Amino acid sequence: MQARHRTQALIVTFVTAAALMFLFLLVPADPHPACPDTSGLKCPSTSGLAVETGVPASSTSSSQPSAPLPPPTSHPSSTPPESTRTGTGPIENPEADVPSEDATAAESNPAASFTAPAANEPSFIPASSPQHFINFTYSAPGNFTTFEYAIKVDTNSNVDNIYYSQYFYGNDHNGFYSGLQPHPNGKAGVRFSYFGNGATPLDAHCRAGADGGSGVTCGANDLIYATGRTYIFRTIRSRDSQGFRYTGTITDSTTEVTRTIGAWRVPADVVGFSNAANAFIEKFSGVNNCGDTPSVAVSYSGVQADSQMIQFRSFSQKAAYRPGSGIYTCGNVSNYSITASQPGRYTVISSASR
Repeated sequence: MQARHRTQALIVTFVTAAALMFLFLLVPADPHPACPDTSGLKCPSTSGLAVETGVPASSTSSSQPSAPLPPPTSHPSSTPPESTRTGTGPIENPEADVPSEDATAAESNPAASFTAPAANEPSFIPASSPQHFINFTYSAPGNFTTFEYAIKVDTNSNVDNIYYSQYFYGNDHNGFYSGLQPHPNGKAGVRFSYFGNGATPLDAHCRAGADGGSGVTCGANDLIYATGRTYIFRTIRSRDSQGFRYTGTITDSTTEVTRTIGAWRVPADVVGFSNAANAFIEKFSGVNNCGDTPSVAVSYSGVQADSQMIQFRSFSQKAAYRPGSGIYTCGNVSNYSITASQPGRYTVISSASR
């Protein structure tokens, strides 16, 4: 009896195995097996299109992985509000290049459309103006009476449409910046603008509105400029019967001529800015891809608030050739270093790979 049962079990096992083998032969093998989750590996999808797997999360977020971030309580984000980032002004308002459909798709989801180029091909990364390719934050007293800094640009004089700026974060989604836009023709644009509600222009070089939003834009485009010359920017805060007045000036250290860039008033309840600022360098026009970001060299000195020198830190970034998003799409394609030799002083040297 036991022998009969063993025989029946063997028969059932054999029949089951044969059936499974038959079904296996009927079902075709998956033509697109899963790829291992290795960064940068290309896997074919079922539609036959290449799909990139293992893309680091940072490739679709901030493009400044090595930049020092401000305290999370200082302001709602680690980067200036979108309206504060362009190099435009009341007189010169360069139009951004219209991106192609591919560039638009890359901006909305760069990792989805990005195919990793060779390490020396940032021109394969589509982008549009403006692009912040150097950007870092630092601590500075926001409730100042006078904030000032000296800037000396040693970038090749043929490089155009670059904005070297210092931006102060506000406490309520507001802020202001000042900065320099050198041009190859021996002139430079200067900017001093506020971003936020309730501000009033107080100077003939100012107008209401800032980059399509609320605020005040002040500027001029006829500053006599020379590469390697030092220019001193000052922001002076004073109280009047209607609030706080901010005046921006620039001084040519060679001629010692000072001119007013503009002035605006904020309501009395806007008591200074937060204790965080942002130093950025952007190309505000002529960007079609990340290969359009140039090499730059610029030195800042005497960066201070009410005679208190600001502390900076030295750091460097190595080009990673991974796109960020929006105006930070090209934030990873330059090798650059920030060298802080002493309080109130730092130098930026960048080398854009081609």
